[in-house]
Amino acid sequence: MALGHIGYEYIVGNARGGLAIPMEQFLREQRWIPTAIVAEGNRTEVSSDVNVAREEVEAANRPGAQVEVKYGVPTVAYLGVGYVAYLVYLLLFNYSAFASLP
Repeated sequence: MALGHIGYEYIVGNARGGLAIPMEQFLREQRWIPTAIVAEGNRTEVSSDVNVAREEVEAANRPGAQVEVKYGVPTVAYLGVGYVAYLVYLLLFNYSAFASLP
């Protein structure tokens, strides 16, 4: 499932290297991992820690600025989908194991 999703993101252009998006779009969408802020011709690197980097970008919110980003999907999303698929499998094909789950 993860390979299918990553393949899709690559085809639509989200997973291909760096991308510069407007500041407003970055603040609206949580899927981006910031790498730098580009404002008035100046490029400023941000922290490699995703949470700290997001706070740095939010603090530097300037109209017309762009944010260099990478696309990111948390691994936990893939694990969660896999777990739900496993529960459905148990429910359909091994109900006794499903019923014995805590």
